[in-house]
Amino acid sequence: MSYQLRQHGPHGVTTVVFPHLQVPHGFSTRLGGVSQGSFSALNLGWLTTDEREAVSENQARFDEHVGFAAPPTLRMEHGVEVAVVERPLEERMVGDACTTDNPAVGLSLTTADCVPILYHDPANRAVALAHAGWRGTVAGVALTTLQTMQKHYRTRPEEVKVAIAPAIGPCCFEVDADVAGPFERRFPGEDLVVSAGTKWRINLWRANWLLLVRSGVRPDNIVVGDLCTACRQDLFFSYRRDRGHTGRMVAAILPG
Repeated sequence: MSYQLRQHGPHGVTTVVFPHLQVPHGFSTRLGGVSQGSFSALNLGWLTTDEREAVSENQARFDEHVGFAAPPTLRMEHGVEVAVVERPLEERMVGDACTTDNPAVGLSLTTADCVPILYHDPANRAVALAHAGWRGTVAGVALTTLQTMQKHYRTRPEEVKVAIAPAIGPCCFEVDADVAGPFERRFPGEDLVVSAGTKWRINLWRANWLLLVRSGVRPDNIVVGDLCTACRQDLFFSYRRDRGHTGRMVAAILPG
């Protein structure tokens, strides 16, 4: 199993897709939009200082590309709260993850370096998204999302298919001791934190993979889209690389 870059339509909109997730989904790149300057081109961040008309056009193009409406679902707080979405939303829900089994509800969340995690439970036709920054990763948002699916949809971890989408990689996620320490305590004995002079580099993909496997997800049901958002300026926005003045990507998924 692997991931693909998929281009569709006349504008060159390109997404990262995971064929083992057998439901409509996608993780956007920066290609195919109308935004200018630091937000060039497919900025999907409604809370950035980009022109709203540009973001609206970008949203329409992305929705057409993935085949469903994917307005923002969450107002994120870098925690572990999971929003259960039962019907189409009129406003964002608070949380760093969301889940639904309603085929009329498309879920989405924005990132610009943090780890997006997409879940598909084919047996119960449920899906979920999680936003795992370093705080959410240490706190276990990957696990609490799965636990919420178990509670509401009787999801069995061994049947869930998961995609860990592009994020800042261990090549670029350089931190101080105040961040490295919690990872070393949360994942003792694992090769997640590497010394880099006076700094440390952390592998967020691997950390979330470990959390999922420890919770019962089969390793062969997890695909990691190991493209670094900070390295790949041609494909992605990066909050860290661009010092905050940048666009946002979107992870989106719809129940089958």
